[in-house]
Amino acid sequence: MKHDLGATITVMRRRTDVIAGSVLSAVVLLVLVLVLLNPHPAADLTGQLVFATFGMLAWPGVLAAVHPRVEVRERGLVVVNRFTKSHVPWSAIDEVVVSGLGVVAEPDVPDVPDVPGVVGVEAALRLRDGRRLTIAAAPRDGRRVNTAAVPAAAGGSVTGLRRQARMKRVIEEHRRDDPDGDGRVRTRLDLWPLPFVATWAALLVIGWSAMR
Repeated sequence: MKHDLGATITVMRRRTDVIAGSVLSAVVLLVLVLVLLNPHPAADLTGQLVFATFGMLAWPGVLAAVHPRVEVRERGLVVVNRFTKSHVPWSAIDEVVVSGLGVVAEPDVPDVPDVPGVVGVEAALRLRDGRRLTIAAAPRDGRRVNTAAVPAAAGGSVTGLRRQARMKRVIEEHRRDDPDGDGRVRTRLDLWPLPFVATWAALLVIGWSAMR
């Protein structure tokens, strides 16, 4: 099929976010389970189920931390942002863009357009149809920045640019001409429905069993 991008060559993530997000998610889940297993004497089954349901409001935070990634495949990229997944064939990509957002006193960083320095950085795909697809958006300093975005601290800004530059190099190294590609970018909502439903169901069962 034309939209089959082939086998995965490598996967790029923000390791610190994945680790921190996983630990935080585990702590939140543990707290929810402990509260459900030790209900207030005045609690009833409805209250337990409502508490378990409200606990799932933390799911967007889980997605923001551990979901974003870029999969380099044989015939294109799979770009997973917070709530979406985009299949991008090589034939749809015009350029991989890495740029700085703001200025501080910083040394030059290889593979990045000449700027005195940055406060935040962004990586994006410039598509042949004129659109721009941001990669793994993750604001940290109150503005919209993207993959490997960093706080306004000077040292972190350079680290962010180096991560972005590495991502660009990896993508460019594996990019190939694909005359058979249809050039279409396919984007769909991706909220990890199965893990969400499984976690929610487990919390509901724990809340129900504690009231028996």
